[in-house]
Amino acid sequence: MAGRAACDAPPFSLFSIMTMQIPSQSPDSRTVLASTLRSLLRDDGGQDLLEYAFLAAFIGVAGWVALNAIGPNLLATYNAWIDPNTGTPSLWDPCYLTSTGCVGGGS
Repeated sequence: MAGRAACDAPPFSLFSIMTMQIPSQSPDSRTVLASTLRSLLRDDGGQDLLEYAFLAAFIGVAGWVALNAIGPNLLATYNAWIDPNTGTPSLWDPCYLTSTGCVGGGS
């Protein structure tokens, strides 16, 4: 039964292969961090995306500042337009319909 000794070992299954502990030579975590930082500093693949993000942020902030600056002037102008004594409503002279046609009213 000498030929049988090789068959006495349990067969490998997928589970036994997946759970097998394989010794590895893992590098020091500082070495991995340093190499990752070096590669990030050398790589410029996302540079254009970052530039577009800065441009969008600048446009947003500039728009916000501009709207805050013109807001009070816009409100004052709108209030002057709707003032019934001096604004646009004071210029409107309605036409009153009578049996003979339109009486009163501006041009």
